[in-house]
Amino acid sequence: MKKLICITLSIAMIFTLLCVPVSFASDEGVENAILTAKNLLEISDDEYVIDDFSQYDGDYQLTWKNRDEDSTDSITATVSNGEIISYFKNFNRDYDIGMKLPAINKQEAQAAAEAFLKKVCPKIFETLILSSSAYERYGAGSYNFTYVRQYDGVPVKGQEIYVEVSADKGEVFHFTSQFDFDLTFEDKTGAVDFEKAKEAYIENFGYELKYIQKYDDKAKKHTAFLAYVPKDREYNSYIDALTGEKINLNDLMFEEGSKTDDGAVRMNTYDKSAQKALGSAAMSKEEEALAAEIANLAQKDEVVSRVKKISEFKIDDSFVLTNYSIYKSYDGKYYASLDFSNETQKREDDEYSHKNVSYNLTDNRVEGYNAYGAVPYVKAASKKTETAALKADAEKFINKYYADFVKNTEFSESKYSAYIISFDRVYDGVRVSDNGISFSYNEYTGELEGMNFSWNDVEFEPKNNIKTIDELYNKIITEDTLKLNYALYRKYTEGKTISKATKLVYNLENDRLFYDANTLDAIDYDGEVPEDKTYKYDDIENHYVKPYAEKLAELNIGLAGSSLKPDESITKRDYLMLVAMANNNFYYDFYSDSFAKAMISRGIIEKEDKDLDNPVSRIDAVRFMINNLGYKEIAEKNSIFNCPFTDIPENMVGYATLGAALKIVSDKNDILDAENNLTRADALIIIYNYLTRE
Repeated sequence: MKKLICITLSIAMIFTLLCVPVSFASDEGVENAILTAKNLLEISDDEYVIDDFSQYDGDYQLTWKNRDEDSTDSITATVSNGEIISYFKNFNRDYDIGMKLPAINKQEAQAAAEAFLKKVCPKIFETLILSSSAYERYGAGSYNFTYVRQYDGVPVKGQEIYVEVSADKGEVFHFTSQFDFDLTFEDKTGAVDFEKAKEAYIENFGYELKYIQKYDDKAKKHTAFLAYVPKDREYNSYIDALTGEKINLNDLMFEEGSKTDDGAVRMNTYDKSAQKALGSAAMSKEEEALAAEIANLAQKDEVVSRVKKISEFKIDDSFVLTNYSIYKSYDGKYYASLDFSNETQKREDDEYSHKNVSYNLTDNRVEGYNAYGAVPYVKAASKKTETAALKADAEKFINKYYADFVKNTEFSESKYSAYIISFDRVYDGVRVSDNGISFSYNEYTGELEGMNFSWNDVEFEPKNNIKTIDELYNKIITEDTLKLNYALYRKYTEGKTISKATKLVYNLENDRLFYDANTLDAIDYDGEVPEDKTYKYDDIENHYVKPYAEKLAELNIGLAGSSLKPDESITKRDYLMLVAMANNNFYYDFYSDSFAKAMISRGIIEKEDKDLDNPVSRIDAVRFMINNLGYKEIAEKNSIFNCPFTDIPENMVGYATLGAALKIVSDKNDILDAENNLTRADALIIIYNYLTRE
């Protein structure tokens, strides 16, 4: 009996031990990452369940999905070293708001963004300054804020934090951080002063006077205007703030300082073997003119012969012509493109297998050459070609084939490669953009790999009253523009590990701008002064339009210029431009003939409305907006409407009634002043009403 009891107790003890829960060790890194994300982002277990996980080095990417199987809501966060470095929340949003005025204004959105940053990364937030902000109307609308890191009051390039706030709910739904905690910084107290930095910037970088070309599509000609433009500059180069010398950050990448190193329409030539029955069709005058124009061009055999006579291209009989096509460029000139190949032939390792030549059929000259398809440096251990010899070869080529252009060229040293030899076109002592002759050579064999000739017929602006370069520097290089920055670069150590480092430098803000040589105004690539699109008007302080204009400006909607001229008439073009902006259609060329065609195509205006530079009447403005909303068919059923206005033409009764019903225009007064011109102020109010409609 005692033996049986002992056995029974032993079995009971074993069973008890088996039932005791066993504690297994968890991955501490994953656990910490999950808890960090859940605590800082307030991820509720009642609403979300972990769905996905991945790890790369010390970064943990975690995804939670909504527990409701019918919901698409999810949260994704990346945690690195206990810090959240990215976050995205996908949730149900009011996508109609993207085409309406947002419920949250910019100030509220910025407050939400900064409250999020203070909570998620409080230490980082203390070092940030707001760099830029914008409102995006795509989808449900969002406010975007970019913050840049500062150290000791100096911005750190490449160290930014991006926050996106929903415009419908005021909630942060996207966040990314490029913040590195391991960076070290040079002491700015040792930096050279502004005057020395300015002198170094001008000497090493600076600007130059240049002719900038543009093509006038209506006049069908090239013109060139004078502008001061930035000189060519090596990538990643700055003024070292501690020495005042030029420095390239690529030189710092290794511990020992060693370096690492047209809208043309194409058409194939006609193949007679593919000819179809001509039927009864006849050539029009225009088609006959085109055929005659092409017939007068140099023919295929003649072009091939000319190309092969250029000995420097080395296109011998081993090369077979694989393609010959003709196309017409935007400026009306004809070109032939020739492809040659000898890939089926036996050749040496250092020979090219493919060559392409561009031939100007209108002016009868070669304008491009490229060789490719081989590895000609496989036998070479190091660069062995003297660049001085290459320059001499290039000059010999120009004198041989482009002798008429030599006197109007000037050698231009490349900032990118010693094996690119360029000669810029010069007119009246000034370099001309995008014109000249350039060559590229293989750095091991000295073989000509590419040649490009570009020389347009240009109408040049005279050099009469241009400002001096010193006047430009005094205007654009100030203590407010040439400032200290910490520039970020990658550093490689002997152990082949990669880390990030910073260098204290002087850098000029907006150093890629062009300046009109006559006025020193900042200009775009077409020589035009960019329109002021801040929509901060200086003439509406006491005008009834002010609150409407300011609200629209937050959405990047408005009329260009520093003054609104609120009581002046608005043109159809400017009004329709506002309508397009309200629809988030910023891609139209508002000032071309194509804009009217687009508005007609969309049914917003009729053909008789296409003169867009005339004023728009109040009733036509309402008509355009109703058409924009897609209610044209209903609006034209005039007999079904009871119009609240007494001055509406019979054929516009439907439009006016719908305009009032949708609160596009106010019906507090029974007079719309339908035939009067719409003012610029009232145009903005119509757009505001459109965006706030129920």
